[in-house]
Amino acid sequence: MPHITFIHGIANKPPRENLQRIWENALARDNGIDLNDSGVTTNMVYWADCFYEEPMAEEAYESAASLRNGEKVIEDIIEQNCGKWRHDITKYLAGRTLRSKLQELLGL
Repeated sequence: MPHITFIHGIANKPPRENLQRIWENALARDNGIDLNDSGVTTNMVYWADCFYEEPMAEEAYESAASLRNGEKVIEDIIEQNCGKWRHDITKYLAGRTLRSKLQELLGL
């Protein structure tokens, strides 16, 4: 069964459950990949609570990193910037290049 482990960056993040939902919804948006409907299990490696007393508001967050442990991974993919100096992860997850590579790796 395919599985995705989401790993966030070093900055503060929204609470774990919210962040995972945000990322899964971003992948599914606009005819994207609905991981749940596709039988793909997910989890979130969450560690922002180790450095920050309070979680960040949902409106502010950054890109996730890939864990390379010998398994198939998606190499760095460049998507067009959304016009801000920092990418919005939901727009990155909605990118055609990322979704195409992800579908290929998951066999969907």
